[in-house]
Amino acid sequence: MKVFRSQITEENDYYYETQAETSRMSDVDDVENKDVDIVWKLKQTVKKPLLCSICGLSGNFMCSQCKNKRYCSKEHQLLDWSYGGHKFDCHSEHSSAQSNSGKVDVVNIGNSKFTNYLFKEMEIISEVEEIEIKAKPDPIDDKLPVLVQKGNEIDEEAEEDSKVEVDRPFLDFQETIRHNPDQVIRYARNPDYDQNAEPLFVSDKSDFDVPNCQLCGSKREFELQIMPQMLNYLQRPGNNSNDLEYIDWGTLLIYTCPNNCELPPDQNYTPEVIIRQNFTSDGIGGRYYKASMGLYTEEGVIDDAFDQIQI
Repeated sequence: MKVFRSQITEENDYYYETQAETSRMSDVDDVENKDVDIVWKLKQTVKKPLLCSICGLSGNFMCSQCKNKRYCSKEHQLLDWSYGGHKFDCHSEHSSAQSNSGKVDVVNIGNSKFTNYLFKEMEIISEVEEIEIKAKPDPIDDKLPVLVQKGNEIDEEAEEDSKVEVDRPFLDFQETIRHNPDQVIRYARNPDYDQNAEPLFVSDKSDFDVPNCQLCGSKREFELQIMPQMLNYLQRPGNNSNDLEYIDWGTLLIYTCPNNCELPPDQNYTPEVIIRQNFTSDGIGGRYYKASMGLYTEEGVIDDAFDQIQI
């Protein structure tokens, strides 16, 4: 996995600022808070990029007959020809290609033939996180003893040797997302607050190295994370899509330069840092079992190899 940052100044040659159309749900909030939502729209003078008619990525390939349809690969060109109807409208497009030069027609990805190749397009709604705070005693100590009882007797030695450290970050994670079960992205840098939000870890945090920004040398800071609920919405396309067979994560943590430092003129993107943190493979029940088998030491589980992976 890789993550890149791309940015332009507010005053630029590509986009202009305009007031967004307000919905009935946001009217009340806007009146109370005296806020005005803005959107950035592409200027009409900007020549649109040539994009693949199937997936919307850069279209380096062109239909040799009509010279009007663009594709990112031969595979997507074949898909459009076989299932997108281009086989039948190619000649008609060829006659109007001169007048429609620069226009990119994207096929209807709702076509059932394409569902085996493309993710569904969905809208992400940005909302303030709502968390219910209740005053209640902590249900779990930092460490729980495993009691091995035979009849009415407790093996004190087993109790002492098999203390299990409960995965508290996971419990905190569950408690937080319980209030927002559909949350797919958590964004930390909110201009309305003085302090940025902290990452929500899914398992014990181990030390991982977040290198400084390679452009300005500033210490990268946490900006956003992608939640595991995203996997439920992605719904891997097709039943035999081997390339996507192993897409999985507990959460994806993204660290970026807090200064939004300017990119060099000849560089459109700069790499940032993404860290994948997996759920522990045990859970509390599994930890009890490993403790009873003597697989825990004072430092933790012997075969613990499932926490964070820096990518």
